[in-house]
Amino acid sequence: MPVCAWSHPPIALILHLLIGGRAAINFHYILHGWVGASYSWLITTTSSLPCT
Repeated sequence: MPVCAWSHPPIALILHLLIGGRAAINFHYILHGWVGASYSWLITTTSSLPCT
């Protein structure tokens, strides 16, 4: 099953609503920091594939 790189669950938004403040924002950037680095190749390889 191909992964749509642009349709991940709104985890950051949920954290912003639950935690709020700078903590959620910092966690957002930290999370997307290593996730983005790990899946940058996945985004590139699946950008032309249909989302399933």
